[in-house]
Amino acid sequence: DQENFPLDLKYIYPDSAGAGVDVFVVDSGIFLEHEEFQGRQGKTVVEKTFCNNPADENGHGTNVASIVGGKTLGVASNANIIGVKITGNNCPLSSQNIINGITYVMQQKANDPGRKIVLNLSATSTDSAVGEAASKAVEAGIHFVVGAGNRNLDACGFFPGKVETVVTVTASKITTNQQDWITDWCNWGKCVTLFAPGENVPVAGIGNPSEIKLESGTSLSAPHVSGAIALMLANGDFTPEQSKAELLRIATKDKIQGLEYRPTANVLLRVPSP
Repeated sequence: DQENFPLDLKYIYPDSAGAGVDVFVVDSGIFLEHEEFQGRQGKTVVEKTFCNNPADENGHGTNVASIVGGKTLGVASNANIIGVKITGNNCPLSSQNIINGITYVMQQKANDPGRKIVLNLSATSTDSAVGEAASKAVEAGIHFVVGAGNRNLDACGFFPGKVETVVTVTASKITTNQQDWITDWCNWGKCVTLFAPGENVPVAGIGNPSEIKLESGTSLSAPHVSGAIALMLANGDFTPEQSKAELLRIATKDKIQGLEYRPTANVLLRVPSP
């Protein structure tokens, strides 16, 4: 919520905190017993699985969900977090399962066109069919956020990040001397919409109900943005095009360093204090 250093280590957010917004976490499931998901005003459920076991077996979806709306770690702690499991043990991540997850969320929107829906996908594919599915989801009124990927490559080489109407998020870090930098490993380029925190981010783990650990990846940058969109939608009506424009309007500009050889929009996520 701050534009400039020094940071006060407080997060000031709107009272609504994303209430009434459904954030679909299309990922590996959610460890629902974690303390971050207990006693929230918003619901936390795993509503659909395309794998045999609905449990989160690798922790990825739990990490992501805790950033979207965890009780203490979340950007939008009153939003509804709805898990759609597309990968896990004996259920490898495939373009078909990504498309299955997107299609499921589109069905929920079609069933209730008035629902305010954000879709968070912390996965990439080289299959253009994934991009086509994402494009249709945005056309249907779904606010679609995706991680740019972690290969230090041009984000335009991956779907759905290449889709212009999707919000594609890459990872920033804070250095020891309090500067914002691009991470060494994140994807970059003109298909990136903005940066969000992605290195050493505190997240909920699956080891036990109170486990908090530090993880890195654009997978964790994306849910910061999904939470920010949930905050917007709780307080107003935005089309996906409008929410993307608003993200860029309120973002912090020209603070990210290290972009000389990886030209990327110098825009960092910000949630202005109310």
